[in-house]
Amino acid sequence: VSTQSTGQPPFLPNFMSSKAPVVTSLLWGSVVVEQESGVKKSYKDCLLYPSGSKSWDWNLTGTRHVPGVQPTDVDQLEGEYEDLIISKGLQNRLQLSYDPIKKHPNLKNIHHLQSEEAVKLYNELVQQGRKVAALIHSTC
Repeated sequence: VSTQSTGQPPFLPNFMSSKAPVVTSLLWGSVVVEQESGVKKSYKDCLLYPSGSKSWDWNLTGTRHVPGVQPTDVDQLEGEYEDLIISKGLQNRLQLSYDPIKKHPNLKNIHHLQSEEAVKLYNELVQQGRKVAALIHSTC
């Protein structure tokens, strides 16, 4: 991951205080998430939501790169959110098995992005105080 002149990864803006977790690092096979309390957690893949984060275990839902993210993956997210970000992986290999707009019609925005782009947008929306949830895949 390249860095800006500040030495920070490009997806890590300067943050205002927020209750939502932020992603502080994304590397192949690792997503590091920091809570407002300063507690850091490391995941291979993770689910992020306004009040926290947890591991995204593909085995629970049968998720694979193809056919891709299942509706039951999104159902694991906790709390209320208005924006949903689903990452495609670092190499854009993770697909969607369904149309999330039909399954989640009340959401304002749904984004399906390459993982670095997904993390950058997620962190920006958290900084803006938006209620956002994300599914982040750290490999393919």
